[in-house]
Amino acid sequence: VDRLNEVCLKLRPYVRYIRALHIQGIAEAFWKDRIFEIFDLLDIDKYKEKITVSTTTNGTILTKARRERWFHYPFSSCTFSIDASTPETFKLIRRIDAYDAIIRNLMAFAEERKPGQGLRIHNNINLFNINEVMGMVEVAARAKVDFIDFNATYNTPGICVDENSAWLFHKAQQEIMAAGEKYGVKVTFMRNLS
Repeated sequence: VDRLNEVCLKLRPYVRYIRALHIQGIAEAFWKDRIFEIFDLLDIDKYKEKITVSTTTNGTILTKARRERWFHYPFSSCTFSIDASTPETFKLIRRIDAYDAIIRNLMAFAEERKPGQGLRIHNNINLFNINEVMGMVEVAARAKVDFIDFNATYNTPGICVDENSAWLFHKAQQEIMAAGEKYGVKVTFMRNLS
């Protein structure tokens, strides 16, 4: 049973006291504009000048109309979760052929955002995409993101860091840091890749 509406209505009186709100779903936050429905239920518009709203998106359906609605919130921050720097690897990992559309949406988002609105990229690194880390930083540089974050994929045997592949992940982390410096991109790691 979906009780999200009920929960939002119970939380609504407390929204005036919060400074930041991150909404992340099991699936895409922008699916069927659900994130905006949640904002309406919480009456976020009343407090949009003092609340930072944030979410994570795969970028597939972040159309111009949705971006315009998102940019209505002056202190918004959006993280694109991509995990690849080529269409082939993206399709291998995510099982959909949408990389080019996501990059178009990312670049449009980057161009349209206003000062104070955050843009980040997050990439989970594994043996499927470890050779693309330089390309990931290049994409981040083109999009002029605030930062790009990397995390080692976990709980997926066969593609995760282990004692046999730790050196590859260590090497990838060094390459990421060098690329960040080269392209002037702030790089963060949730934890050491190796």
